[in-house]
Amino acid sequence: MASHRLCLQDGGMYFFLGCVFFPILRGLEYGAAYSFDEESYNRFYPIANKAGLEYLGPEDFSENSQMTGQGIHIVRIQKMNVSGN
Repeated sequence: MASHRLCLQDGGMYFFLGCVFFPILRGLEYGAAYSFDEESYNRFYPIANKAGLEYLGPEDFSENSQMTGQGIHIVRIQKMNVSGN
């Protein structure tokens, strides 16, 4: 079952909606974009690699801890179709 979290940061409200893997994978195939915080991305990308998304890899979230009230580090992924001329 998906979980939901609500986080407050610097007076702003961020809503994180949990989702299971296969609907995300299906959504990516249709061109949907997904954003991940550190915890969710670190759970997602190893499984995504095994499912054929080899281009995803570790993300350096260490810069996030150095930020001083500027927001949170989010990774956005979306499958792009590129055509040649």
